[in-house]
Amino acid sequence: MNDLDLRIGFDSSTPKIKIYNLIPDLGITRGFGVNKDDRSALSEVIYNYDYSERDCVYLLLSHMSVNYVGTTQDIVRRLGEHATRRNASKNWDRSLVFLYN
Repeated sequence: MNDLDLRIGFDSSTPKIKIYNLIPDLGITRGFGVNKDDRSALSEVIYNYDYSERDCVYLLLSHMSVNYVGTTQDIVRRLGEHATRRNASKNWDRSLVFLYN
């Protein structure tokens, strides 16, 4: 991830995802912001950088308001479940994901 510019949270190799270094003192090492329709890009980053099966907290947002907060060890699967649920899929357009050590 040598192209990561932490000032703006942009990695040129993953233009659909904002990537942030967060609060290392609390064990939160990485954060991602992604639109619901760009979940496949997030999945690619998660697997390429071996972030799969890590504890994380995630927020589902609708027009930048938090609608849901959850925890999981498989964020790719969990976001997919949220996206395909009949009523819940309409309640969010973006997610924020925070990974722990």
